[in-house]
Amino acid sequence: MTTDSEPVREYARTSPKHWINLQAEDVPQGWIDDMVKRLFEELNRQMLRMEHAHAKERKEDDDADKREQDSLTLARLEGTLNRLTRLEMQRADLRATKTARKRRDVRAAIRSKVLGAIERSRAENRDGESQ
Repeated sequence: MTTDSEPVREYARTSPKHWINLQAEDVPQGWIDDMVKRLFEELNRQMLRMEHAHAKERKEDDDADKREQDSLTLARLEGTLNRLTRLEMQRADLRATKTARKRRDVRAAIRSKVLGAIERSRAENRDGESQ
């Protein structure tokens, strides 16, 4: 369901055409969090595949080339994990900041309403006394 402020997209989110000319503000709420979660899951699958393949091999077949290849794969996976962890931490900070900002805005709005009501009440009392 879309509201009047949301642009109507012609293609599904899974279509590459959906993302053409899409602005950062147009990205659906929570989408990045979903993508980070999916990337963590994919990283886990890759690690499990590598462990499973390595467990199948016998130790005597473990040559230097294979160890080097495994080392490079693990280094890439570690780099990916570090980037994902950093991204998730930044997202968590952003969510906390947004929540704090929303709370501040709500408090400011309530304060403004209360002060406005007090001023109106004082003005009414002054007008009532002067008559």
